[in-house]
Amino acid sequence: MFAHTPALVSVDLNSAIVRTPLTIAPETALAEALTLMSQSYACCPTSDQFSSTNLAYTVQAQASCVVVVEAEQVIGILTERDMLRLSLQQQSLAELTVRQAMTCPVITLKESALRDIFSVILMIHQYHIRHLPILDEHERLSGLITHQTLQQLTHPIDLLRLRPVKEVMVEQVVCAHSDVSLQDIAQQMVTHRISSIVITTTNRTASPQAIIPRSELGDLANVDGGGTSHNATPATEPLQFPVGILTERDLVQFQALGLHLQDYRSGELMSTPVFAVQPQQSLWTVQQMMQRHLISRVLVTGERGELLGIITQSSILQGLNPMELYKLAEGLEHKVERLEAEKLTLLKNRTVELEQQVKTRTLDLHMKVKREQLLNTLALKMHSSLDLQEILATTVDQVRQLLGCDRVSIWQLQDDGQSCVVAESTDSPISLLGEQINDTCFKQEMAEIYRQGHVRVVQDIYTTEMSDCHRELLIHLQIRAKVLLPLCCEEQLWGLLNATESETARAWQTEEIELLKALSVQLGIALQQATTHQQLQASNQRYASLATAAPVGIFRTDTMGNCLYVNERWCTIAGLSVDAAIGSGWSATLHPADRASISQAWCQAAQEHRPFQSEYRFQRPDGVVTWVYGQGIVEQDAHGQTIGFLGTITDITQRKAAEEELSQMSQQLEILNQQLERQVAERTQALSHAVDELQAEVKRREVLEAELREKNQTLAALSQTDGLTQIANRRRFDQELAQEWRLAQREQISLALILFDVDYFKQYNDYYGHQQGDDCLIQLAQASQRTVHRPTDLAARYGGEEFVILLPKTDRAGAISVATTLQANIAALAIPHARSSVSEWVTVSIGIAVFIPSFTSIPAETPKQRPETFLYQADQALYAAKQQGRNCYVVQDYEISIEGVIN
Repeated sequence: MFAHTPALVSVDLNSAIVRTPLTIAPETALAEALTLMSQSYACCPTSDQFSSTNLAYTVQAQASCVVVVEAEQVIGILTERDMLRLSLQQQSLAELTVRQAMTCPVITLKESALRDIFSVILMIHQYHIRHLPILDEHERLSGLITHQTLQQLTHPIDLLRLRPVKEVMVEQVVCAHSDVSLQDIAQQMVTHRISSIVITTTNRTASPQAIIPRSELGDLANVDGGGTSHNATPATEPLQFPVGILTERDLVQFQALGLHLQDYRSGELMSTPVFAVQPQQSLWTVQQMMQRHLISRVLVTGERGELLGIITQSSILQGLNPMELYKLAEGLEHKVERLEAEKLTLLKNRTVELEQQVKTRTLDLHMKVKREQLLNTLALKMHSSLDLQEILATTVDQVRQLLGCDRVSIWQLQDDGQSCVVAESTDSPISLLGEQINDTCFKQEMAEIYRQGHVRVVQDIYTTEMSDCHRELLIHLQIRAKVLLPLCCEEQLWGLLNATESETARAWQTEEIELLKALSVQLGIALQQATTHQQLQASNQRYASLATAAPVGIFRTDTMGNCLYVNERWCTIAGLSVDAAIGSGWSATLHPADRASISQAWCQAAQEHRPFQSEYRFQRPDGVVTWVYGQGIVEQDAHGQTIGFLGTITDITQRKAAEEELSQMSQQLEILNQQLERQVAERTQALSHAVDELQAEVKRREVLEAELREKNQTLAALSQTDGLTQIANRRRFDQELAQEWRLAQREQISLALILFDVDYFKQYNDYYGHQQGDDCLIQLAQASQRTVHRPTDLAARYGGEEFVILLPKTDRAGAISVATTLQANIAALAIPHARSSVSEWVTVSIGIAVFIPSFTSIPAETPKQRPETFLYQADQALYAAKQQGRNCYVVQDYEISIEGVIN
């Protein structure tokens, strides 16, 4: 069902076998076994037959367990977990034997049965073991396979690049705080059957240096994409931020040193900083990190540094489980099919995108046209109505609908300086309609400013500069943001149009403000039109009162329209005598242009037995034309039968003249409206040019910002480079020394330091001059730079004629080799030195310090555990080299024992 990957099947499993595991007899004291495991971890072999990585895996295997052998047969195994369990049982390790504590029977595998890495991984997962003894054909111990040794075989497996951390990480991580005792930590490890506990804090800023972030992983930080965080912590619990870690091996080491676990807190002896990755990174990244730093577990953290899970060597091996790889292959096959489908629809998608862009642009144009149409519709509604209150109500409703704001109101200014809300549109249950507003900050000069067209725009009353009294008034009126525009009628300030937001601030757009300006102009025209209409209505009212006081023209006809009766007022209006009007004579005084239409309308009303109403003209015998408003109602007898009509006529000649004047005024207003529209268009074009200029300025500033960032990066590089020699300066050296010191202390690896200076350099300067002296220092710096080859090695100018070389993961022999290479490189320069007492060429004196920081002095915190002391030892070695005659090197070991090595 699942085909093994050829790269995995062809892996040589013999390289995963540790050939020199620790063995012990079953009757050996348990304390001796603990000492043996502790010594294995503390030693650092220098054999040439293994690489540094193989050596590390061998040391880890020897330190993590011992194989119990009796009569050349494997009968049991003793691990760190067994040691930890016994220590919690308060049993004396000196009184117990290995036979009493070992795990038996033990799972083993013959070397001849090693077929491929998958069978071994399945076996380890099946029995939940971390150590697998390998037997030869005679059932004797041949070696040991561990998680670490299997992990190194996965180095060339590209499938690890396809598995993200989140798929195999353990989300349920056992955590503890830094104030918990080591005794409690050990108890949790035994209870949960785990090999490590993460020390955490809920304070995010408690330890900013506790995690090595993803940015420090260099090219190992292979992010597959996406930024989703997988948080295993429930939403109701506080986030945990890792600050350190404690392992079984740490506790066994502390026990071997004779420390009482109940006397120490976890924060005092935890390993820090911890290495962390993010859940979307690949298992390949974790694999490279573990091999590079020789660690067995890596934490998984989120974007804020919170703990999400942990991934161990068992997790990586789980990623190579055949069933898991089969699922991965199926997923990749589906992904290929999906990509093929996406490839086929690529052109279609592009076409859809272009069509969408066209639709978007078309929609923008439609919205612009719709806004213009809405403006024209609103203007038409205002102009078509002569009722002032209807005009105001229509305006506030349409404006609020257009802007989508909380409230739109119109304030009418009164003679006493106050304002009254005469129209309002809002969804708020609190209405301001009819409220008198007394704004003490609104002075006479402000009224003049608004009359001249000033527009007040406030995005937020709490950030806009204004008087305290005005701000309090706006809060009372439930106004948080507003646009206030003047409403003028006959060049006088009639009132204010106010669009507001009640709860939130609002950045009013330019097109919104321009639209409100146009509406205020239209509303001003409508106000003037309504005011004129009100004046006409007042005039008509006066005429009606006069008609009431003086009798109106009254007439009475039969069903055929023949006049039966008229009064004197009718005769006066029509210009006929009573006798002339009786019968059909009344129609003779109708204006020739209205005679036919009025006669037809009267006859039709009579036939339909409905009231008659019409405006028409009388032409008197003297030629005077009089407009009248005639109306008649049906007259019925006692039986409800129509017997004729009873009506009146009213002289409306003056009103008709006023309407004619109003019509002419409307035409003038239309011309004025067209002029205002042209001015708005010109203003819009000017604003468009201003926007183009602003965009050009923004691009120029972006170019300047890019140049500034480039200069800042150059300055940062110069701050860590020596100005004369162009190699690392003292500041860069101090940073690297502190970092490598912490790594060496945690990983228990050797750290070497070479400090050298030029022999008789003062005499050289005095004889050759300072310019020649600077050239000499430059050549020496280049020689020291050529001496180091590893990326982690660092050559730096320490000060004056002193130079320093930092060599991480380097023992005594390696440091001496680098020192001799340095002497050879300097000698090859053949720089003449006529004032030297040891050579005719420029030479240097070299001091070497080699040190492995350990945990033996952790509680005491002796000065020997500080980098400053380590640097002091190298300086002492340099001083000893000068005392021995210069042109040589001296090695200073940990106990400050000086050994001279003559050139």
